[in-house]
Amino acid sequence: MPSRSFLIFAWESADATLSLASSTCQGHSRAGGVTKLIRLECVTACAPMLELEFNNLTVQQLQAGLALFNAARFFEAHELLEDAWREAPPHSARRRHLQGLVQVAVALHHHSTGNLVGARSVLKRAARNLEGAELTMPDLDLGTLRASLAAWQEYLDEINSADRKGTAPSRNPSAKTSKSPALPVIIVKKPT
Repeated sequence: MPSRSFLIFAWESADATLSLASSTCQGHSRAGGVTKLIRLECVTACAPMLELEFNNLTVQQLQAGLALFNAARFFEAHELLEDAWREAPPHSARRRHLQGLVQVAVALHHHSTGNLVGARSVLKRAARNLEGAELTMPDLDLGTLRASLAAWQEYLDEINSADRKGTAPSRNPSAKTSKSPALPVIIVKKPT
């Protein structure tokens, strides 16, 4: 496979920077919270944090995508997760499960841009595609992710229902809807 490179961005939040660096490579330096661009090559020297049966490039893409997802950089996360998805064998459970992760990132990106209809639709497909993902991604805490996605689906369904009744804030400024749930995170389980 030819060497490919991809870009990961670091940002000012110390937690996000630490999370991004620890989930990719320990060798990258961080300068006092200063925003800077970190370029990751297809580095084989990085010890994978995930013990998955993927090729090294796919593991690196997946790890970087998860770090961006957890930092609420959903568009960038979907790009890297999609690259990992493309590498998976066609028509495999692994490919479907990776597609589910991509779709979660896309749904949350849609929400961040105000496309609530798109967010709701894509999130439903993501939940279906993540069914059984413990088999292909056992290192991910998918139970916690699913619980968070269920809260998001309920929230988006509530907004959709209010919109249909004409009681959504966009149609009725005095209407109240629930606040959006906390953003989901994808947790990598600690080895036992």
